[in-house]
Amino acid sequence: RLSIFDLATMFEGDSVAKYPKSCVLVSTNRICYGNKSTLSKFVATAYDSYGRAVDSMNGYFLEPHTDCDSAMIENSKKAILGGNYQITPKQNNKQRYLWYLNGVKGRKGIAIHKGNHGTDSKGCLLPGVYYSYDKTNNEYHVWKSKEKLTELSNFFEKYGEGGIGMLPIALLFPG
Repeated sequence: RLSIFDLATMFEGDSVAKYPKSCVLVSTNRICYGNKSTLSKFVATAYDSYGRAVDSMNGYFLEPHTDCDSAMIENSKKAILGGNYQITPKQNNKQRYLWYLNGVKGRKGIAIHKGNHGTDSKGCLLPGVYYSYDKTNNEYHVWKSKEKLTELSNFFEKYGEGGIGMLPIALLFPG
């Protein structure tokens, strides 16, 4: 398997195949913050072994509230820090979800799983087809999470044989 740093730089240079398998890069940008939720927009792009983009998909991720002071504390129930992460499939039957982020500083078990509200996550990423904003409670929600998780899983399985990486989650904070 390639490291996330290999994935981010593997397609520089000529068009000669450097890697024998396709891979997926997920680019994520945080766009909105609620009292107990953090909303991101993501684009997953599949590359062939020559570094050519061959397919893409997009959606939203919802996480719990963003708090950089406690983001690296296990069980903090806060959004993870921005960074490069490798996404891997479940390794054993003890793991509950299908996809996990590796290399999250101070945290383990950060997964991509279904859910609609920031409180449905202890730091994990909840995918959604679309989102809504509850102005009364200053909260964001994602919807059709199960459908987006299925689409994302199928995308990872189809194109992620050479690795799946998540490029930096942007650390944009409201002014």
